[in-house]
Amino acid sequence: MINPSYTFDVYQEGSPTLKIAQYVHVSAAPPPGGIESTFTFNIRTETTKRCEGHIPRDCIADVIGLQRSEVMMNSLYGLLDIGLLWQTILCGFLIHFILSFASMLYRIYNTQHYAFTIESNFDRQKNHCLIDALQCHTNHLIKYLGYLDLCHLSKYSPERRQQMFTLSQPGGHPHNWNKICGACLKELNSLNEKLEDFNWKVFTSVPVRTQAAEKNNIAPMSGDQSASTLTYRGTMTNGIQRDTQQQPTNKVTESSSSNLVQFLKKKPVFSTLLSELPDSKSRQLFADVQIHIWACEALSNLAAASYVEDKYGVVQRSLPDIINTIISLHDNVEKHFKLASTGVRRHQKDTGALDVPLKYLLQTTLKASVYQMIQVFGKHILNLPISSDTLKKVKQFVDYRE
Repeated sequence: MINPSYTFDVYQEGSPTLKIAQYVHVSAAPPPGGIESTFTFNIRTETTKRCEGHIPRDCIADVIGLQRSEVMMNSLYGLLDIGLLWQTILCGFLIHFILSFASMLYRIYNTQHYAFTIESNFDRQKNHCLIDALQCHTNHLIKYLGYLDLCHLSKYSPERRQQMFTLSQPGGHPHNWNKICGACLKELNSLNEKLEDFNWKVFTSVPVRTQAAEKNNIAPMSGDQSASTLTYRGTMTNGIQRDTQQQPTNKVTESSSSNLVQFLKKKPVFSTLLSELPDSKSRQLFADVQIHIWACEALSNLAAASYVEDKYGVVQRSLPDIINTIISLHDNVEKHFKLASTGVRRHQKDTGALDVPLKYLLQTTLKASVYQMIQVFGKHILNLPISSDTLKKVKQFVDYRE
């Protein structure tokens, strides 16, 4: 995941773009530490290394053919060898500093903002445009930089936005807008389908109390859900509602490796190491949503800017698809939070996780994008040809009840 805080350009609302060189980022960045961590690591391992360190030292010396030291590491003189301890700490600090400094340079120089061309008439640059970066699946860094550039373009570059709103000559078709909007909607729809499938699996795995069990005060069965009175209120797939009854699977003979894993999972010690965390699948869904956040911001910003800058109305034709996609994704994200985090407090589950804030940022971005478009278009947005479910949600946003 690319950290956008190391971008090359500094943008401020209502002010010109400030260009800052890379060496300024390097000099302004905090120096990579390592003295405390290196010293602590050496102190923790010094006792074990000095007591039993002669065993690996003798093995390495025999293999390489080195001459052994006459001083035993587990002797009193070996334990009090301050010079060896100082050399170990110094070498560890230098190695830690070099690796940390190289990592910082990589983040600064590879996550700087790169402005892709919207379109090019030269054959040499036809495969280096913005749409090529958005659809690049071989190099994820280029794809991240493409969506980062698109997000910055939608906020701070009126000249480049005009290139997106122009029509092709001859023909008069908005090829630039159609390609970029299609790429963003494809990413959002892909995440929407994954969330919908995950929510449905979680919903069907919850034990449901039947009506007969409620009358007789019988405990519900966790395995059989065929008598449940709940119906699926999600979307339809090819006009056919999903069946709640799971299809029986053929019993296949498990291999010896799978039997061993299942056996180890029953043991108290190995069960903690082999079993999945309760929120591991949920966190996996939102691990790469930074692209979707930038895509959602870009679509909403471009739609809002098109109210004044779009002379040909190319964005207004795609506005129903944008609203349907964002509202549907927002609805599935809200359902996911209710299903996946039932009975778990938010701060208890999110402590120490660096990727978890992305899903809450996605939730905030989706809601802010809808409000931004409603603020620009007002109640006229209700006259767009959108689905009935989306229209109900949009009315709640118009009335500021979301």
